[in-house]
Amino acid sequence: MTDGSGVGTRAISYPVTDEYISVSDATTYFGSTKHLYADAWSDATTDEKTAALNMAQQKIESLRWKGRKYSEDQDLQWPRYVKVRAVWKIAVYDETTEAAIVPPFITDAVCEEALEILRTGDSQRRRMQKAGLSEFWLSSEVKEKYNSNGSIKDTGLISWEAYNLVKNWIGGPVAIR
Repeated sequence: MTDGSGVGTRAISYPVTDEYISVSDATTYFGSTKHLYADAWSDATTDEKTAALNMAQQKIESLRWKGRKYSEDQDLQWPRYVKVRAVWKIAVYDETTEAAIVPPFITDAVCEEALEILRTGDSQRRRMQKAGLSEFWLSSEVKEKYNSNGSIKDTGLISWEAYNLVKNWIGGPVAIR
């Protein structure tokens, strides 16, 4: 059953929150066997971890996502609907409850971006990249080249791990008519 928009009208609950992941859950993520090099996370204070997660979430939120928000009144971009063969469907849902959920690749991407923020911080290299420096000679034989703003493919993300987790869900340019 649909409401005419192609979207199912069954009642589905979704997490109502203003954050994708807590410091506690991120600590669990970094403590998993997936992560060998998470020293920047374990060495950070709780305030630094919170700030890094907030910055990472802002970057994830600023991406142009495929589809549309699950609910107009939700604060965050996820969960979402995506169009599949002209029908709007829940992008990711819990198979047991059929509830729309924030997919693990989003929470993982926030963690990975937060880790990279803690690793690189406000380093000289990061400041040069943000300022638009495209090349930097380390010696007469070695140089570094940067893209336009120091982010990966102009997404604003600095973690390749985060980018690779979400790249298939990032929308392309939109035609204006």
